[in-house]
Amino acid sequence: MPTAHPWTPLPSTWRTHAFTETTAVLLESSAPSETEHHSYLFTSPTKILTANHQGELPTLFEQIEAALSRGHHVAGWFAYEAGEHFLNLNPTQHKPVAVLGIFNGPQVFDHHQPQATILEQPKPLQIAAMPTLPRAAYNAAIQQSGGRGRSGGRGAAG
Repeated sequence: MPTAHPWTPLPSTWRTHAFTETTAVLLESSAPSETEHHSYLFTSPTKILTANHQGELPTLFEQIEAALSRGHHVAGWFAYEAGEHFLNLNPTQHKPVAVLGIFNGPQVFDHHQPQATILEQPKPLQIAAMPTLPRAAYNAAIQQSGGRGRSGGRGAAG
């Protein structure tokens, strides 16, 4: 009888990577078993493949096959409407129908042996660029402006 392995949830840093890197693809395993206990994080694609309509899918599949034959990995998504291509239906207006990245390889998280998984900490999420100015330079700029712009400062009468 096989021994049961403890199941370790995916660390939050993996989801943070997938959320903050727009070209990242996270394939998370959630059904523990003896054979299926890995999650995969693909980051930094070497190329992005896009099919904007069903007519571009055959070319996309050729590009996928070429990348796989060179030892690369391909991960991404297909829109539901991409299925119209295989069923020979009249295409609907949905753009794009597929976006995939070509990757050198994934980072692998083993839910049975999480200590063996190393993932560098993600960069902080940049909400907006925040300029920094040393306090001395700020004070000098205020002095140079004669205090204009401060509440109660000199300025045009209104």
